[in-house]
Amino acid sequence: MIYGAQIVALILVLFVAIEFFQYRRLRILSTKLFEEYIIFSIIDIILEISCIYAVYHADVFSMKMTRFLHQLYIFTMMLLSFYIYVYIDIKCKVAKNYNVIQFSLRAVPLVLGLFAVLYGDIFYHVGKDGLNTFGSMVNCTYVVIISYFILCLISVLRSERRQKTSIRFDLVFALCTVFSLILIKFFIPQVTLVCLVVAITVLYVYNAFENSKEYTDKDIQRMFSRYSFDMSVRDLFAEKKQFYVVTFALQNVDAIKNNFSQKTCIDCIEGAVKTIPDFKNRNLFRTFEYGFSFIIFDETEINEWASKYKVSDKSLAIPNVPISPSFSVFAIECPKLCKNLEELIPIMFFCRNQSDTQTDHSVMMVNLDTVNKKNYLQSVEKLVQKAVYEDGFYVVYQPIINTATGKCESAEALVRLKDTTTLGFISPEVFIPIAEKQGLIGKLGDQVFYKVCRYIRDSHLKERGIKYIEVNLSGLQISDPDIPYTLHQKVKSFGIDPSMINLEITETAMVQSGKIVLDNMEKLKGFGYKFSMDDFGTGYSNFHQIASIKYDLIKIDKSLIWPAFEEGNIQAQTILFGCIKMMHTLGLSIVAEGIETASQAEELRAHGVEFLQGYYYSKPIPEDEFLQFIERHNQTVDELYVSLLDVTIDINPTPAN
Repeated sequence: MIYGAQIVALILVLFVAIEFFQYRRLRILSTKLFEEYIIFSIIDIILEISCIYAVYHADVFSMKMTRFLHQLYIFTMMLLSFYIYVYIDIKCKVAKNYNVIQFSLRAVPLVLGLFAVLYGDIFYHVGKDGLNTFGSMVNCTYVVIISYFILCLISVLRSERRQKTSIRFDLVFALCTVFSLILIKFFIPQVTLVCLVVAITVLYVYNAFENSKEYTDKDIQRMFSRYSFDMSVRDLFAEKKQFYVVTFALQNVDAIKNNFSQKTCIDCIEGAVKTIPDFKNRNLFRTFEYGFSFIIFDETEINEWASKYKVSDKSLAIPNVPISPSFSVFAIECPKLCKNLEELIPIMFFCRNQSDTQTDHSVMMVNLDTVNKKNYLQSVEKLVQKAVYEDGFYVVYQPIINTATGKCESAEALVRLKDTTTLGFISPEVFIPIAEKQGLIGKLGDQVFYKVCRYIRDSHLKERGIKYIEVNLSGLQISDPDIPYTLHQKVKSFGIDPSMINLEITETAMVQSGKIVLDNMEKLKGFGYKFSMDDFGTGYSNFHQIASIKYDLIKIDKSLIWPAFEEGNIQAQTILFGCIKMMHTLGLSIVAEGIETASQAEELRAHGVEFLQGYYYSKPIPEDEFLQFIERHNQTVDELYVSLLDVTIDINPTPAN
């Protein structure tokens, strides 16, 4: 059968085409090239069949028509070799595009081949062993194909050396196989193998690079995988196009998973997808475990999104699931805010983690301030890591005043970073959460506790009239089952009384950690330690916790105190003084934080607050300055007491006998 090889090749290519075009495809240059390569492959095989038919039916086709068919067929072969070279070169290049000069140089063999097709000779020989074509047109075809084969090998070898990646040996093997078939055709002209070369190339490229099923997500079939996203974005950066990455990130994952299942989270994502206009025609990528992204190229479209789009709670509702999913939705402009994929991904993760307060489900346009904040926090992370392992922290002490005696009898130990030259002063509110996220809070807490214990011993604080030092414990620290024993061991090693340590625990830790915190507190109380509830009034207040746990102190946060001293804010005053009265009724002592004025101090003292802390008395100060403060302040109080006593004696003289 003279058309057997061509029919087999055509069936193979048509099978790949049907398989390839029925799935959603990546919109990247290499995939577009392959789409065109499949189309030209089908045309080439049909033209080969037509050429064979024309030669065998010379009585029907004129020589002019036969030559024209061969010209189309041969030029299509050259074009296919050019396409496959450009495809491989694009895959191997860092920059996924060409400038005019680069493209022109690569097209030189094809252009020369076109001249040979137009003006070259071609002859036909039909014998019992088959059809043979020869002439300058055919010879030039071999030259063009071999030229692009060599260029393909050069691209692969250069890619291995430039990008320091392993050579795709399967790609080299495929090229060599195709080249071997061409050589066989060259030395045995009557053998019809060109169509098989085309079919093998299509099959290989499809299986190795362009199988859309390999790029789709395993859980959500309508989405592409994270690998597909990386590949697509790299191409866009290389082409220097302007584009926007719009991302949906599910926020309340833990609540949904704990109450239902992971499948419910996936259902939430699919529900959010359906709220996107024209979502069926978009390439959606699963960029996070519970989030997805897509790309917008038109600035007008993204502006419309930012101004109008909003996911309604009703549209996000999942049947039989009472918890409404909460999404953060943000858009990142590229390459304005990031120059490559390696810069884009950290911004996406940062925005996902920082957007948990975004509750309206509208699009947040990421700006330069967000990127700068991300870079700043990354710098802080590095600084914290270095500080933990190189003793980069020190402790300052903020005095606490006993309102009954007026003396400084305690203080709160606060940690600070030593390095203030790199990024300036960094608030503990910034670096403590970072240390927790990095899993370094335990080491940091150990260092602080060690420094406090050493300071209490070496400075003889008890002999100076200090009754205790308050030390903060993070939620992660107090949730550690070993914390009672590790802390107590340090205190014993310094030979100080456990009553000299008052451990501060935030309401957040109590609410989030539960029973294990209670167990640890009981063990530490058994060793003789005291406890304060820190940050009362910051939004996590739990009166049941206060009533059921025997704290020694309740520290009222400045956010509850300051509004009460605003003129006319009766509501804030009622809340503050009501809380003070309630705590006293429960038999709890109070520390009021953030005291900055004499009127605040006097008013709180009048309402029975036992301890005051704030800048009115002193900012947090280093160890030596704290010792000086104790001596100076307490001496002043003693002198004032003596002078008042003298006045009392003068006013009430003892009667003479």
